[in-house]
Amino acid sequence: MTNRIRIIEHEVTIDCGSFEVQIPGRPSKYFYWDEVPARRLKENLLEREQALENARAAARTIQRRIEKVRRSEARSRVSLTRS
Repeated sequence: MTNRIRIIEHEVTIDCGSFEVQIPGRPSKYFYWDEVPARRLKENLLEREQALENARAAARTIQRRIEKVRRSEARSRVSLTRS
């Protein structure tokens, strides 16, 4: 299994879809978009570029958290071997 966080675009119909942020070992997060303002009936529907930026920001935040946990685990292993 890969440890990479991926962003996958799903385009259901023309000018409407979502970006899926796949997180290894966790449920995916979705950012929905629609380019036709008249079809944006839900509050969480964004324009495509805004949804993509939100997906990228979420992926960066999650990646930082994963790296922080890994660094913490590595430090604790080093301190255990020195004891």
